[in-house]
Amino acid sequence: MDVVNRDCLAVMEDAAGRVSALVVSSDEDRETFRTDVLEYDTFEAEPRTLFTDDISVSQMWKATSGRHFLCEVLGTVLWQEAGTFRRTELDAKQLYGIWGLAEDAVYTVGGEGRCFRFDGAGWTAMHVPGGPDLSAVHGRSETDVAVVGNDGLVARWDGSTWRVLDLPASGRFRAVHVMPDGTLYAAGLGGVFVRLFEGELTVLEGTKDDLHAIQPFEGSIYVGSAEGGIHVVDGSGLVSTKPKARGYFMHATDRHLTTCGVTQMAQFDGGKWRARTFA
Repeated sequence: MDVVNRDCLAVMEDAAGRVSALVVSSDEDRETFRTDVLEYDTFEAEPRTLFTDDISVSQMWKATSGRHFLCEVLGTVLWQEAGTFRRTELDAKQLYGIWGLAEDAVYTVGGEGRCFRFDGAGWTAMHVPGGPDLSAVHGRSETDVAVVGNDGLVARWDGSTWRVLDLPASGRFRAVHVMPDGTLYAAGLGGVFVRLFEGELTVLEGTKDDLHAIQPFEGSIYVGSAEGGIHVVDGSGLVSTKPKARGYFMHATDRHLTTCGVTQMAQFDGGKWRARTFA
């Protein structure tokens, strides 16, 4: 394959400080793909390749132990087990997002309301009935998991059933984050960004950039755009805080906020930003 495009779609830091990056390469027409998972012992170190295959992986979740879970665009999930990556094809035409509470509570979402849960041994369907394409999943417990997607959909799982929220907001959501107190943030294309707390919806404005990531860090809520940089929630709106950083994906530990997009990775320690390319 003649590589023309290389995009960093996810970056995560584990408890040992190792940083993993999901990099997808493609040809000029985006007809052939290669996925690499790279791991860095430190943010500045040279990477080693943990995984490579001629497929298009859409998203990655990394447990604090360092174990990786991947979802592939055409409906396959992959996860590390006994030194290799296992894979299985799910009943989904597409998969777009993956996230976990723990290694035995991992969720992946995709087209036509598809949602699946990994319990440490296998994957079980828990679809949103009649749902549109789902793009992201996040939660605070196994009895409060939220998904978002097209047509302004926001739904919450209470441990047994889905409740689709009737919001006076529309849009194509691409990110969701549930805070420890139950506050839900959802963001998407065209700068749509909402906060829902105890049934009260607040629309937060401040950008028209497509928003793809939401991440709390050191008491602030950061919102990322692949092209428009990093914003922070300030009262009832968004304020640009790092316009040149790429915010297609963001992940935080108690030490760092790490972001990525296109060929850039960046890390923030609460006082200083540093950036590098992923290779």
